[in-house]
Amino acid sequence: MSVNQTGDQNIPQGSKFEIPQTPQGWNANIDQNNATITVTPPSNTKPGTKQDIPVKVTYPDGTVDNTNAQIEVVSDQAGDYEPGYNPSTTNPGKPVEVDQTGAPNLPQGTEFEVPQQGLPQGWEATVGKDGKLVVTPSENIKPGTTEDIPVKVKYPDGTTDDAPAKVTVKDTEANQYDPGYEDTTTNPGKPVELPQTGEVPDGTHFEKPSDIPEGWDVDVDPNDGTTTVTPPADAQPGDEANIPVKVKYPDGSSEDAPAKVTVKDTEANQHDPGYEDTTTNPGKPVELP
Repeated sequence: MSVNQTGDQNIPQGSKFEIPQTPQGWNANIDQNNATITVTPPSNTKPGTKQDIPVKVTYPDGTVDNTNAQIEVVSDQAGDYEPGYNPSTTNPGKPVEVDQTGAPNLPQGTEFEVPQQGLPQGWEATVGKDGKLVVTPSENIKPGTTEDIPVKVKYPDGTTDDAPAKVTVKDTEANQYDPGYEDTTTNPGKPVELPQTGEVPDGTHFEKPSDIPEGWDVDVDPNDGTTTVTPPADAQPGDEANIPVKVKYPDGSSEDAPAKVTVKDTEANQHDPGYEDTTTNPGKPVELP
């Protein structure tokens, strides 16, 4: 630290300043031009320690003055606080917010910085005044990758800390689950219900697609994915529709789960019941097999 000479501001030109004896373990120098003292206490000095640094002033006429500069050692803020971040996860290409939780009551004026040159390749990160990080891995970062995002903390007293944030890229839920529907058939104009048969996490949302075949009617339950499909009344046997039900997962990823419905012939068209002509007498019953 530096200590300015604040006493007599009219010391004669040509006066000489010296530190006749430096306390053991301390380092002290004095500037001959302005009498500013630069002092460094030993690294193991306890906070609260006070030390007098002797200064000798020799004037041009040969007379001498002796004075002291008292130094008090205080704890550095970097040693008093331990800022940090809890490990977090995110998906490729998806930003994640990470709060600074290690030291919630940092001194006013503390600043945070993400050294851009220290970022892993393919990662982006910004930090707010409150220390909140926003970290984004690129789309091509492989699931399972873990990186330490560098954060530098600067305290009002000039000391600094490093508080890296560990972020792991996880696989998307769209890659972890396999929703689907069993192929089914129905008659022209007759609705058929297709339950969603795959396992999905709580909070998954299902949506009706926009590209539905002309004349077909589709309804999708947003909560369980059950899909009701009605072909046109004039649909022909063999007509089919692949309905791409949109599946949206809680992590923001999505995929399509096709529901295939094929139109089958009606039983009225598949069968030809009939009777042979026969005769009987008045009042006499007759069976026609």
